[in-house]
Amino acid sequence: MTLGFQQSWRTPVYSRDSADEIGHVIRFVVTPGTHRVAAVHVAGRRRRAQLVDWSSIVGFGPDAVVVDSADSLRPAGNDHEQRVAAGDLDVPGRRVLTDGGYEIGEVADIDFDESSGVLELIRTTRTTVGGDGLLVIGPYAVVVRHDAVRPGERPTDG
Repeated sequence: MTLGFQQSWRTPVYSRDSADEIGHVIRFVVTPGTHRVAAVHVAGRRRRAQLVDWSSIVGFGPDAVVVDSADSLRPAGNDHEQRVAAGDLDVPGRRVLTDGGYEIGEVADIDFDESSGVLELIRTTRTTVGGDGLLVIGPYAVVVRHDAVRPGERPTDG
């Protein structure tokens, strides 16, 4: 099943070993080179926001996220993760450019496979882009491969 980042925002996160609610989803750490969600940023109850690696997620659905244990939560481990956790790389509303030099709107949502974390589709305010077309998420824009824009909707089609 495919879920969207917007749909998943604030989804409660539970620990499988204790059944305690340990927080809720607030952001996604995306690794452009692998075109997948690498980690989920979880805002905790009475604790600082932390990350949980995708490999520690045992279930991700529209109603709940289940992780191995609360011990799976960890602080941001590198500069990219720290920037995501700080909100510096929030994707919704960010400008989208193709590597061909065209602006194709702003990010409306990103769809991902709930079982694997693989990016399926990037929805912009003007068109859609295959998830495997993501090149980079930067502080100014998201850059995608021009040939990953849906055929017939590319700026040069016409």
